[in-house]
Amino acid sequence: MYNRRTFLRDAAMGAATGLGGCSVFRPLLPTDFDFPVIDIHGHIFNGTDIPVLGYLDQVFLRDPHSDIEPPGLLGALLRLLVFILREATPDAETELSFLRTAPEGDFAPTVTGRSDAGDAAAVARALAKFRADLANRDAAPSLDGSDPDQELLELLGGPDGQQPDLAPSIGAPADFATAQRIYERRAGQNTYLRNSRIFQTVRWAGLLTRPRSRILDEYVTLYKAGGNVAVVSPSVLDFELWFRANDQISPMADQVEVMSEIARRNDDMLVLNFLQFCPIRAALERARGRNPLALLERAVFRRGFAGVKLYPPLGYKPTDNDDTGIFGEKPGKKVRGADINRELDALYTWCSRHDVPIKSHATNSNAAGVCTALNASPALWEPVLTAYPDLRVNLAHFGRFDETGADDTCNGGPTDWEELTAQLVASNDGLYSDLGYWVAAYDGPASETSRIRRRLRTLIRQYPTLPDRLMFGTDWSMLAREPTHPNYIGRIENVTRSVGLDIRSVFHDNAITYLGLRPDTPQWTRLAAFFGEERLQGALT
Repeated sequence: MYNRRTFLRDAAMGAATGLGGCSVFRPLLPTDFDFPVIDIHGHIFNGTDIPVLGYLDQVFLRDPHSDIEPPGLLGALLRLLVFILREATPDAETELSFLRTAPEGDFAPTVTGRSDAGDAAAVARALAKFRADLANRDAAPSLDGSDPDQELLELLGGPDGQQPDLAPSIGAPADFATAQRIYERRAGQNTYLRNSRIFQTVRWAGLLTRPRSRILDEYVTLYKAGGNVAVVSPSVLDFELWFRANDQISPMADQVEVMSEIARRNDDMLVLNFLQFCPIRAALERARGRNPLALLERAVFRRGFAGVKLYPPLGYKPTDNDDTGIFGEKPGKKVRGADINRELDALYTWCSRHDVPIKSHATNSNAAGVCTALNASPALWEPVLTAYPDLRVNLAHFGRFDETGADDTCNGGPTDWEELTAQLVASNDGLYSDLGYWVAAYDGPASETSRIRRRLRTLIRQYPTLPDRLMFGTDWSMLAREPTHPNYIGRIENVTRSVGLDIRSVFHDNAITYLGLRPDTPQWTRLAAFFGEERLQGALT
């Protein structure tokens, strides 16, 4: 159980072991914004909000963007990540109880020391448990006779060979020394630079052991001062019924309540949450005689939520799913394609009626099953937009110019999802796309980043409405797996300027229109009732 004693322990451990002195260097590229930036695509969740085993096994492992160097260590890394993400991570109910008993005006009433030092302490404890597990089970050597788990420990421990024999005690000095090394960033440190992706993935997992309010603190530190971000739109995720593993997660209703309370209390920036809609869960609720949209209605009408998230790569299409197909991974919680279609149609009708925008994952990634990433194709949205012309939909990631997809052999794979999106934008007034996790546009060989910029310039010339529909997004904290993430806003600003896009449109104006944040709209009325008219207006101007 994560409680007040755990918070204090993390702070004390950080001080006692020197972890409080870990120096995480955050270089920030200068930005030039004289207006409040809107990040339309974010995530503020921790390790109790997602099915950790299912996500790592079915999504992370098959994603080509999870490749690490040296090769062969991914399985070992995933085993370590499970220990980290489960290390005293507070569930939604626990954090909500802290927030609700704190004085008004105290945004994060936990412990201010739960930052890099607390993350490192959690990683140190997880390393000890990982070693204990390794000592108590048969080794699983690779085909060449190597031991990936031990190699990972040696890699993280560094060239000094400071990893102890496999006779661990929780909090052993070597584990804290390893954690401190993981969180250090020394200029010119060749080992860090060479292994920065694997180190950053461990740091990302450490971040997700924090309370959600502290994860938001990290976002504010990174992107408010350095990027003038005034509004962020994170999504509360609902993956549970699409994964085989039986993970215990925070109930969706608790996640809605804690993120609503965080949004209400946080004065640093305006937090406009979206709630993921799971058509399986909706179909099961309907079968029990309950309102399948009850939680969504509560979130939007009473808890300050601004929209709906869809995640087709989990295993469904936006429409026209096979009527007789079986969907879902949990015994006793599977439904037919006809049920999926019915619930999606009900959602689209509800969103159209109440002026609620939709944000949908639309890049060939994060598949929960073989070839299911193709369900994110922009082409599959055309019949939805035809049937529901009043919808406002954000096809997130604008294809990402990185359509390698999962390592599956799939027929009908993507060729140019960017152009598919641009074509739909040209023929649908309510269609938008964001630039979340657009790392491929700046981080890679010069020949590839130049190709992407040339391609974007061409699309802008061919589709004149496109500049009015592209929106800035980070996809943070998922983006935090990338070593370059602190510089993301400056780098995307550079890309957008270089292709001739209007900066204010991309980083502010287009998101205002997509979100429906104009006075006298239903969206404005709802959000002003929750946040207050003055606060809402102040964040947007």
